[in-house]
Amino acid sequence: MAQIKCTQIALTANKKIIILSVYSYLQKNMLKQQTNEATNLRKEVSLVTGVGEATIARVVAEFNETGKVKVVFLFPLEPLS
Repeated sequence: MAQIKCTQIALTANKKIIILSVYSYLQKNMLKQQTNEATNLRKEVSLVTGVGEATIARVVAEFNETGKVKVVFLFPLEPLS
């Protein structure tokens, strides 16, 4: 079996918002189906977005703690002149 190379790329704010939107949408629909296990929900969001389950857990936890979407810049920002 061939190895898959994974690269770490910081998620943009837009990607985090998409993850949170899909999570929220599926959470509402899964509540209607009486299945509200967090692991199943993360797995579904992972399949839809193509993002790993651990990353989804971190994004949701970050949002639950701060109520905001944090942005990490890969390069230093310089002031505009």
